[in-house]
Amino acid sequence: YIVAMELQGVQEEDYTTEQDALDILTKQKAANFVPGQEYLYSNTGYFLLGVIVKRASGQPLREFAAERIFAPLGMRHTQFNDSHTRIIPNRATGYQKADPSGFGIEMSDWEQIGDGSVLTSVEDLQRWDQNFYEPKVGDSRLVETMHETGVLNSRKKIGYASALMIGTYRGLPTVSHSGSWAGYRAQLLRFPKQHFSVACLCNLGNANPTRLAYKVAEVYLGDAMQKEKPPAAAGPAGRAPITVPLKNLQALTGTYRDPVSTDVIRLGVREGKLVADADARSFPLSATAANRFRFEGYEGGKRELELERVRGARPRLRVVTMDDEEEPSRQTFEPVDAWVPGPEALAQLAGVYASEEVGTTWRLVAQEGKLFVRHRGISPKPLTPTIRDTFKLEGLQLTFERGAGEGATGFLLDAGRVKNLTFRREVSP
Repeated sequence: YIVAMELQGVQEEDYTTEQDALDILTKQKAANFVPGQEYLYSNTGYFLLGVIVKRASGQPLREFAAERIFAPLGMRHTQFNDSHTRIIPNRATGYQKADPSGFGIEMSDWEQIGDGSVLTSVEDLQRWDQNFYEPKVGDSRLVETMHETGVLNSRKKIGYASALMIGTYRGLPTVSHSGSWAGYRAQLLRFPKQHFSVACLCNLGNANPTRLAYKVAEVYLGDAMQKEKPPAAAGPAGRAPITVPLKNLQALTGTYRDPVSTDVIRLGVREGKLVADADARSFPLSATAANRFRFEGYEGGKRELELERVRGARPRLRVVTMDDEEEPSRQTFEPVDAWVPGPEALAQLAGVYASEEVGTTWRLVAQEGKLFVRHRGISPKPLTPTIRDTFKLEGLQLTFERGAGEGATGFLLDAGRVKNLTFRREVSP
């Protein structure tokens, strides 16, 4: 529901209610995918659970949680905040880096709860954490059930359980969950076998409490952890840096696309060095082997690219991303023909498009050889063409549909946690 409302033009600082979220949810026409086929985090699920608690108990979730959860655990400084006008002593203000020299306030007036809006302290989180060892709320069977991870229809296990991430870090089992909203960031990281936990709460939007929590854990548990692997680029002492001939690098240039996530990587050569354009950034690539490269300047972990050679064609790319959590993500990128639409092709896509599911219209404008979305809350940057009739824009993908003629009849929007939203063309340019 958060993404759907943002696509509607609602922003974090706007005032929104529980009913606003329910209204937009009732407009959705289909699921993102067949249940059990994939895993995708859902704020909507937790929000609706909060609504169910209210309807089943006759109490607002704020009161129910205070009486049945927080008070029994002695969490005197914890509450659901379901009113943006409520005065809360000692509440931290959320901030965001506004420019290189300063900060700005980043707060939210959204009143949906269940998926967030919990105000707490590190001391209270210790009391919450202890309940997983010595249950006062619920019992040992409930705690055990909460740690059971999901299983897809394919029988593949995922790392997500009941509001808990189950994983490992440097060989040690972990249970964790992070959160972010407006200018707030949080992480609660537990090492159950060591009965050791780190709670990290930040009121700065670009803070990384997950990384900080792991660094704290390393200070205390480092001797029990597996040794960190040396960077792939390091190699034996004294080895000269790996140099790939320029003609080999030039043979790799072009566009590559992950057919599952639809992410796109463009490889080019600049000043004799292979460069990857991905995630709206450019990353120089350093060779760590003849067919393997490391993304330079990747923050929060590391990312590596491996070439899978295909006879007579550009290779496939296998990209492994290792962020703060140990479980890496793997993507396969297939070589595709880049689509570079000219002014006439872009003009055929310009117009006004409407979506019943988010109850809004978007205006697309073709200017100076580029296509833009003009809508509140949507990036003013130009859309980036990928494959034919498909564009990307900061986490959004627009795939245009055509009728009998050349003009577009509409587009499907993939916005990450909301997929296949239909926009129909209303007005020709």
